[in-house]
Amino acid sequence: MRLNLLIIFFLLIGCSSVKAHKKSNKVKPVTKTRSLKAKSNSLGLRYHKHHYNYWKNYFLTKRKKGFLRFLKNGARFKSIVENIFKMNGLPKELYYVGMIESGFYLKAKSVANAVGPWQFIKGTGKRYGLRIDRYVDERKSIYKATWAAAQYFKDLYNIFGSWELALCAYNAGEYRIINAIRKGKTRDYRVLVKKKLIPKETTLYIPKVVAAMDVAKRFKKYHKKDTNIFYNAYAVDIKRTTNLKKIRQKLKINRLTFLKLNPDIRKNVVKVVGKKTFKLFIPKSSSKYLSRIASSLTRVKRSARRKSKHYHVKKGDTLSRLSRKFKISVRKLLALNDTKSTKIKVGQKLLIRKL
Repeated sequence: MRLNLLIIFFLLIGCSSVKAHKKSNKVKPVTKTRSLKAKSNSLGLRYHKHHYNYWKNYFLTKRKKGFLRFLKNGARFKSIVENIFKMNGLPKELYYVGMIESGFYLKAKSVANAVGPWQFIKGTGKRYGLRIDRYVDERKSIYKATWAAAQYFKDLYNIFGSWELALCAYNAGEYRIINAIRKGKTRDYRVLVKKKLIPKETTLYIPKVVAAMDVAKRFKKYHKKDTNIFYNAYAVDIKRTTNLKKIRQKLKINRLTFLKLNPDIRKNVVKVVGKKTFKLFIPKSSSKYLSRIASSLTRVKRSARRKSKHYHVKKGDTLSRLSRKFKISVRKLLALNDTKSTKIKVGQKLLIRKL
């Protein structure tokens, strides 16, 4: 699943063997996975002070209303995001990357077709296990997308060896930062910026994240824990193709609440194939009704799956016998096969049901 990132890793190892003209510019290869814990509860990011001051002033003046709106919206998910990062050994400050990416609006979509709170493009989302098809788009789920983002952050850090380059790669793409390292013959973020090998937008990205962290501390009322439905959600594994409208009705869940917890759903039906499952989130109060949807929580046995929609008539078969065998009326059999005659012949192909 992570073949592309492995290729990038080997490119970096190859890049590190290239000798620079000056001793101080020699590239030191990353031979070990560095600790993912940030020092002193920070990411240890370096940036130009005037860039930081620009963003800080921007968030406190021109963009203050929008920034507060992002803070308020993100407060609903802050504990969820930080807990997932903690489980993956990541700094909780990475929460602010999501805040400046989307304001934690789950259905956010960019002009580049990046979707969800972490603004995944389709290829990256699928690479990290998110399901994206005509039935669901898991980039919009705060739970699933944040878990995928955590895996992505871990890979970027392990490949580039610093949060500065990891966040640059998150913003600009891995290959663009790889090319910058190869051209600059160094992994020193400051040197790459000085040589103008990192795009200007990306050099502004890091001070933007830091400024968002610092400005957010001024508005403590937006950091209160919210006891909303997202914190009390209960995860259920759906193991077979299911009508979600019927599930919602059986579990007595309000339609709006159901869609808030599952913004990744695109249709009333979710298709589940083979051994895969679909994780559905419901209010904890509805978990007492799970026995009502027991059939959706168990996988369909092969012997119990529907047989072919066609049947070849055998010796001794009659329409009445086939009617009883396939639990379908004779009238419906005649209608399906567009005939009025009740006579059938051996070897004749009959349509038993429409798929």
